Amino acid sequence: MQDKPIQLGENLIIRNLDDKTLITGQSRTALKEGHFLLDAEVIHIESGPGIKIYSKGKDTLVISCDLTKIDAKIFDFNARLEVVEKSLATILKILKVVNT
Repeated sequence: MQDKPIQLGENLIIRNLDDKTLITGQSRTALKEGHFLLDAEVIHIESGPGIKIYSKGKDTLVISCDLTKIDAKIFDFNARLEVVEKSLATILKILKVVNT
């Protein structure tokens, strides 16, 4: 009986150890989204303020965002815009009175 030749697939390594042949996979991590592929031995994932990244199980990465601070800033910005609108309306009324 003749041995069949071993055909390597993608990311496979053959190592001969004494009288044994070991077939192993390369230690690589890949993240793919659409046409974008990030592929390396180690991928570091960082997050900015309000972003939480954690693992859930052995094969799930969870990315979440806390919008509480952003909502508070938007509310504050809207309040400031109201003050500016009222000030402009007052200035326009004064200018209208002066020009008549």
